[in-house]
Amino acid sequence: AMVPAVPTVPPVSCFATTPYTKDFLNDLLEQRDSGLIYSLHLNLTHGQPLSPIEKVKTLVDSKTGRFFSHKKLILKCLTKQVDLQELKQEIRAQLNTLLNKGVPVSSVDGHHHVHLLPPVAVALSEVLTEFKIREVRVLNDPEHFYSYLQTNFFKKYKGISFQKIEKG
Repeated sequence: AMVPAVPTVPPVSCFATTPYTKDFLNDLLEQRDSGLIYSLHLNLTHGQPLSPIEKVKTLVDSKTGRFFSHKKLILKCLTKQVDLQELKQEIRAQLNTLLNKGVPVSSVDGHHHVHLLPPVAVALSEVLTEFKIREVRVLNDPEHFYSYLQTNFFKKYKGISFQKIEKG
């Protein structure tokens, strides 16, 4: 007899950097025993960092203390104007915010797919090893060549798996 396929529920993607994080985490954690899987929704393009601004200077606008826009972050990443240690600092801060609240984070994805930018991906892979997190959401869409490059980057790191997202 054939066993029907069990539908898979994608991870609940959790922002750690919004003013509403505390409230939504309390609501979310009430569902902890429901079998939900949790993912950090890494944010480097909206609002303020969780790290002290002086520790993430290459990630924020010095006048506002807010993250750079997505387009500006891409430019800074591609021109090597983002510090790897500062990226790791902010990634750790966001992960620790969720973990310290009791959220069992098992994977990471990114706001505007920032986790796929080359220096962010390098920093993320190192931090994930520290935290023993072995899943990263990547795009695997034939129409997005860039996503294939990033997928191959993560394949280099033994033990990191990823979920196939057809369009997105």
